[in-house]
Order: sequence, then structure tokens, then C-alpha cells
Amino acid sequence: MISFTRIAATITFFVGSSAHSFGAPPYSVTLLNPSGEERMIASAIFDGTQGGYSLHPSAISRAVIWNGTASSMISLHPDGFVSSQVDAVGENSQAGKGRIANSPTHALLWRGTAASVVDLHPPGYTSTEVNGIFGDRQIGSGGDIGSSGPIHALLWEGTADSVVDLHPAGFDKTYGDGLSATHQVGSGFGSATGGKEHALLWNGTKDSVVDLNPIGFDYSVAVGVVGEKQFGVGLGPATNDKLHALGWTGTAASAVDFHPAGFQSSEIGSAAGMYQVGRGQIAVGEYHALLWKGSPDSMVDLHSSLANLSETFTSSTAYGVDANGNVVGSATSGGKTFAVMWAPVPEPATHSLVFLVWRRPH
Repeated sequence: MISFTRIAATITFFVGSSAHSFGAPPYSVTLLNPSGEERMIASAIFDGTQGGYSLHPSAISRAVIWNGTASSMISLHPDGFVSSQVDAVGENSQAGKGRIANSPTHALLWRGTAASVVDLHPPGYTSTEVNGIFGDRQIGSGGDIGSSGPIHALLWEGTADSVVDLHPAGFDKTYGDGLSATHQVGSGFGSATGGKEHALLWNGTKDSVVDLNPIGFDYSVAVGVVGEKQFGVGLGPATNDKLHALGWTGTAASAVDFHPAGFQSSEIGSAAGMYQVGRGQIAVGEYHALLWKGSPDSMVDLHSSLANLSETFTSSTAYGVDANGNVVGSATSGGKTFAVMWAPVPEPATHSLVFLVWRRPH
């Protein structure tokens, strides 16, 4: 006579998108190009506002912002400028650069409209640009940008005359790329670095500079800072001279390699909250937008979320992320470039069922 053992079992099932529940990428995708725009880049995001620019013939750019949809696009391109672009978005402001006629670029600040533009360009600098925002402060660079002349990392608080020069002794060029409430990050090179570009960390003054370049690296750049953590990219003998995404906690010795397996190279370009974003190279000229959650093994390939859309995308890059994990960047399809927003799909609700299973004993 065969006897059976009765086992109580619980199955959890998901309520929500069936595609997500069965393993589809956990990010939804919004293409931000309005009708008629074939080349756009979304470069930065803060909560519900995305910033970037459209690209036109002769590399002319036009600064824009969105509020989550293509139809919400607002032009920030100011009167009197031939080109402009948004490279940073904060709580109540946007920043980047613009060019008047054939002049060098000027660092610009907006508050949601083209008419609100503030020219941050201070006297004594040939060219300036803003690369990051935190609260009422902006970080960027000034000098002979794009030439062989000196370049200095700069810090502003909303006006041209508020500028603070972060350029330390021993450097020929320094660049400001990101900031938090207390710290600023970027890169620089000169006699202090043996002529090689090194990731740098500041605490508000030029004398506070810390060289973050780790042993085994000939090149490094820090682009994002959250609290006491910094993020960026580097290469050297330690990486077989391939770009690798990196993280630090305030010193060169603290460097952690974030490079994911299966990619030829990787870069972190922005950070917010627990998130970092950038790209990884698959082949020559082919990249995938990537997201990390604070550790090397947390990488998510966002490019897979672009499958099954109206376009066939061959390459993508993530340029910005906010503290909620919303990501912006670009993706290419043929000769077109699309501004893209990736948004995390909420975890579906769960319910449990208890049922009985009869199992034959062994």
C-alpha cells in the first residue's frame, strides 16, 4: 500500500505587468524627441525635470527641458545666443553653457524659462561652462576651454561675481564636474601629477584639493559625488589600459573598480542618492547605458529596456540620474539620436495562496 505525505505550500504571485513579472527589464522607457526632432540628448535630471539639448546642422545646439514626455518640451535657448545646452539640473534651476555669435562659450543658469537666463561668465576668463548643480551652487570650468591655454575649475553661487577659483598650485588645467553640499570633484593635470590627468576632490577651496588617482592608473576623472563617496573613471596598467568605472571614499587608496564582466570598457558619468550611471562598451562604437546601485556587482544594463520599441537602437549612454533612480541619456538608431528617460517600474503587489500537495515518500 502506498502512503503519501501531505505538505502545505505557499506560492507568491505578482499583480501587475505580466511582462515585468516574467523577467522583462525593470525600467520603462520614454523617448523624449518631439515630432520633427531627430537628434536630441537628455543630459541631466532632478525629480520631474529633465534637461538637455537638440542638435542641428553645423553642431548648433538648443537648450531644452522636459517634464517627463516629449510633448512637455520647453526651449531654454536665450535670445542673442547662437547655441546653448543644459548639462545640469537642480531643484529649481538648470545650468550649462551658451555661445554668442562666434565668441567662446559662457556658463549659463536658468530657472525654467529662456527669459530667466543668467550669464555666469566672470571677467578674466575666455570661456566658461557649468557641469553640475547642487542647491544654489554650480560647478564647472573657465579659461581657454578647447585650447592649449590654462583652464581652472570654478564654483559659483548663482551670479558671475560669486565665482570661486578652485585651481590649486602645481596644475596647468583643472576641471570641475560634480558637487554635493560639502564637496566638489573633477580632474586636473600639471607638474603635481607628472603631466597626467588625475581625479580630484575639493572641500570648497583650492588648498583643500585631494588627488584621488589610485596606484596602477595613469588617468582618472571624478564626475559625481554623493555624501562621502565619489565616482568616475580611470585607466592604466591595472585595467590593461581600458577605461573602468571607479568609486572612491575620499582617498586614492579607497578606489574600487566597478567594471562589469562582459564589457570592453566602462564609465560612470553621474551619481545621485544610491545610484550611479554611465555606459559600457560592447564593441567599437557600440555602447550600453548602465546603472549601478553602489557596488560593482549591482550593475543593470539599461540598453535591454530599449528592445521592442518603434526604433532599433544599436547604442545608448546614460548621462544623468536622480535620487529616485530615474535615468536620462541618449540612444542611437540609424542616423537618429533620441533623448531617453528610463524610469524604474514599481515592484508589483504580492498575494499568497496556500494549497495542499500530496507527495509520494522516497
